[in-house]
Amino acid sequence: MAELHLDGGQQSRPMWLPILLALVVLAAMSGWFAKVYLHPAVVGSIEKVSLFPVHSEYKRGSGILVGETQSEDALYVLVRVAVTNKGDLPLFVKEISGTMTVDDTEVHATAMQADDVPRLLAMFPALKPIADTTGAVPLKRELEIAKGAAARGFVVLSYNVPVSVWQRRKAADVSIGFYHTDTIRLKLPK
Repeated sequence: MAELHLDGGQQSRPMWLPILLALVVLAAMSGWFAKVYLHPAVVGSIEKVSLFPVHSEYKRGSGILVGETQSEDALYVLVRVAVTNKGDLPLFVKEISGTMTVDDTEVHATAMQADDVPRLLAMFPALKPIADTTGAVPLKRELEIAKGAAARGFVVLSYNVPVSVWQRRKAADVSIGFYHTDTIRLKLPK
C-alpha cells in the first residue's frame, strides 16, 4: 500500500507544466476571439453622393384629376459605395436601404434594384449624366464578394421629399445587409 506523505514529501510531477499548458490554451482562445469578434468582417465607405430632385405637377383638367392642381416632390439620391470583405468567407449582399433623419423622424427608402436603374434613366434623361459621373455600375443584391476582395458600385435611394428637406436633415445613412454577417451602416456626409 502506498504511503501518504503529509509533510510535503516528494511530488511526482512539476506544477509549472499544467500552468503553462493552460496559458497556451487561453492565449489561443483569446486570439481566436479577437480575430472573429473584435475586427469587422466587412468594411465600407461612401465615395460620392449626388442628388436629383424631381418636381411634378398634375394640373386640373378634363381627365381623371378632379379638384385643384396637385404637385409631388421626389428626391433621388445616388450614392457610390465601396465594400471590402476582410473575413475568411465570401459574402453575399442581401439588402440595401437608406435612412434619413429629419425633425426626429426617420424616413426609410429601399434601394432601387440594379435591373430597374436603366428604366429610371430612360424616364429621366437628365439623371443619366449624374449617374455617369458616379463612375460605377449599380450595386446588385445577391452580389458575391470573395474573401479579401472589394466591390464598388452605386445605389439609388428614392425619398418622397423636396431637396429642402434633405438639406436640413440631421443624419442619413446607407445600410448594406449580408447573409451570414452583420449589416453595415455607412453615414452619408452632411
